[in-house]
Amino acid sequence: EEDLLPLDGSGKTVLLCPYDSELNSLEYAVAQLKADGTLPKDAKLTCKSCENGEPSEIGKLIEGADTVIAVSALYDASELDPASEDGKAAKYLDSLLTKAKENGTKCVLISAQLPYDLARYTDADAALACYLAKGMTEKPGDFSETTKAYGPNLIAAVYTVFGGSKPTGKLPVNIPELDSQYQRGSIWFIARDAADGSSDGQRAFQTA
Repeated sequence: EEDLLPLDGSGKTVLLCPYDSELNSLEYAVAQLKADGTLPKDAKLTCKSCENGEPSEIGKLIEGADTVIAVSALYDASELDPASEDGKAAKYLDSLLTKAKENGTKCVLISAQLPYDLARYTDADAALACYLAKGMTEKPGDFSETTKAYGPNLIAAVYTVFGGSKPTGKLPVNIPELDSQYQRGSIWFIARDAADGSSDGQRAFQTA
């Protein structure tokens, strides 16, 4: 939706991610946005993981939210089909988008792995691609000898959503449209090297 981003932190915002390791990245990003003054200290932002939940519980997770920021982590094309064995994430996001629309809640999608899901969840009001993000096992300050490597991608994407940084990246691949069976079509939904999908008449998105 035009002019939806960046968000200003007003109202209630819920940030959802599919895995617990991404939860640390979301919480760290929100804490830093408040610490550097991009967001007010009393901004109502809640971060939640869906790793151990069920799609039917999505209504409770976003209850009362004005805006939802949903992280999608696509690793394989089979995950785009909610009827497939690997389709749990698709069920979640379909349920989320349906419930958000029913509630009048705005939804921002962050594509955090392979960006082909940008063509799948077209009901989102805005979309952002940060590409091959890797979540945190611990937050900075809690690092130890067992801490695993993480990527800044998801943190940067959350910063961009709230205006803390300006996206300058471009997609390294073409994003094809999907048919009703979630198979790739012959038309590009977003062309390679596009930094803003609105430039060629496609759906607007940003790359962090």
